[in-house]
Amino acid sequence: MMANTISFTVGLLALLASSTPILADSEPTSPDEWQILIGTTDAGLDYARIWIEEPEYRLELSCDTRDESQMFYKQVYFKLFVPSLPDLFAQGDMEANLTLFFALPGGGVYKDIILAHYYDGGPSDQAWLGIFPARYSTLNVMAGADTIQLLNPEGTPIFTLPTMGAADGVAAIREQCKIGLV
Repeated sequence: MMANTISFTVGLLALLASSTPILADSEPTSPDEWQILIGTTDAGLDYARIWIEEPEYRLELSCDTRDESQMFYKQVYFKLFVPSLPDLFAQGDMEANLTLFFALPGGGVYKDIILAHYYDGGPSDQAWLGIFPARYSTLNVMAGADTIQLLNPEGTPIFTLPTMGAADGVAAIREQCKIGLV
């Protein structure tokens, strides 16, 4: 498991270090709005990175267009940068099922689980890392949700995430990485 975690972390760091960003929108955005960054890496891979940041956390989803021969094909990476919290205890190398709970217009609900691994590199370098379930249905729900909550393994809400800009973020993931199209 440790070798997979190291490979996953090294892959994420390589993606972040080798990219040339292009802002998706040059207008200033609200702090309660999902931010979008799209571009092409130095290796020629298109990528999308969307995130929401509050004082307590930063939640980021990212993808790129790696080919099938590489380890992480057609996946959206989930990164929740946050220290251990009272309702989300964490320590290095811990795993947990985090749940995204979407409340939809008209009263519908949708849940999806993310198996996440906690990386603890010390203060200001702590994050839950996993793979976001970027299926067609999950992306549709995220784009149209009234509210999005992140739940701990016991089902207790940890954060309520803003939804403004989420539809644009989903569109960027689909356009740049060709994920969740059908």
